[in-house]
Amino acid sequence: MQREHPQQRDHRKLCRRRRRRGLRYCEGAIQNCIIWGNSAPRDPQVMASAPSYSCIQGWTGGGTGNITQDPRFVNTKAGDYRLQAASPCIDKGRNEDWMADAVDLNGNPRVWRGKSSWTVDIGAYEYGSFPLKCVGVAEALGGAADLTWNSPPGDTYIVQSCADLSASEWNDEETIESQGELTTWTDSDSTSTRKFYRIGIR
Repeated sequence: MQREHPQQRDHRKLCRRRRRRGLRYCEGAIQNCIIWGNSAPRDPQVMASAPSYSCIQGWTGGGTGNITQDPRFVNTKAGDYRLQAASPCIDKGRNEDWMADAVDLNGNPRVWRGKSSWTVDIGAYEYGSFPLKCVGVAEALGGAADLTWNSPPGDTYIVQSCADLSASEWNDEETIESQGELTTWTDSDSTSTRKFYRIGIR
């Protein structure tokens, strides 16, 4: 699962443990967790623990940042605990310094702009997160270059270029909105003999 600090349970999902509690008597911090669908005669989700920034079914114990709405998993019957677009868990967790280079359960960046901010999600999967990578470079008509990269709808990108990687100066080529799952940009400059490109998220 995610990188875990000692005495801390972070970004867990504890769901549908029949006749058992989700968590009890945890000595460490419980943070950014989804605890849902467990069953026990008493306190089925959490007992004798102090969660924060978590989504907990039927929770009435207070705590900072906790919510009780349905997390809206993609498909619990199929074991798909990723978040739907309407999930209340998106952008509702608490960021930590170690998350900068961490990944979620799918191996994607842990911190991602899910809807309106770069706040981490509650749960084991970061909504909309995936590694940005160039999936195609082709020569366009007239000798220009076509760049294609994976992109979720709603993102904005900036394309930059330079002629010498040993130099620190990059030139802004264009700011472009996402075109869907894939975005393509064409460099109309066909006169340069050599160019390097980089694509950033704005």
